[in-house]
Amino acid sequence: MVTSSPPAMGLGLEPAHPKVMKRPSRKGKFGIFTTEVIVDIFFYGILMGTLCLAGFMISLYVIGDGNLGINCNSSGVNSINCTTVYRSRTVSFISMSSLLLIHGWNCKDSQKSLFTMNLWENKFLFFSVIIGLCLTFPTPYIPGIHDSVFKQGPIDVEWAVIGCIIVLFVFGSEIYKLFKRKFWKALRIVSSNVEEVMVDEDHSDTDTN
Repeated sequence: MVTSSPPAMGLGLEPAHPKVMKRPSRKGKFGIFTTEVIVDIFFYGILMGTLCLAGFMISLYVIGDGNLGINCNSSGVNSINCTTVYRSRTVSFISMSSLLLIHGWNCKDSQKSLFTMNLWENKFLFFSVIIGLCLTFPTPYIPGIHDSVFKQGPIDVEWAVIGCIIVLFVFGSEIYKLFKRKFWKALRIVSSNVEEVMVDEDHSDTDTN
């Protein structure tokens, strides 16, 4: 809530799209969850989840010794051999937090490339993401926070894994948006035609009754 809420509010302050008045109106029967929105939710959710899980597994079994420890969710002397799993949790936590914050910039435009956006035009969103990242990165090194609250541990070489995860997320997002810029317009036309047919059929049924 601390890091994700400000970007969400920042998106609410996003200026209107310059071509918003040129977009055709949609039928009132269909809600805000369009086909494109639903596909976006599934794509980005699966991409984020896969990358974060992969980061956890790499930290645990490739960099670490694969030891899951004993009672690693409890505090005190009951926790045994939890160093590796704590470090892996840190990788997963920082990766997910960072991807969510960067995705805030992604949400400025569902099809436009992140590298062609004017990130500075929405200063509230810009500083929300930057401050969120600055608050996230130090958490594994704050005594009493990383061990007692988050059940995580300090990391070193694992930062390379986090960096790769962020790069892969941006790369995957750009490929997905490129696909949408090339093909989604045609798909949207087909979808619109299907919606019009459905509405016409409903009207026909109403008239018949």
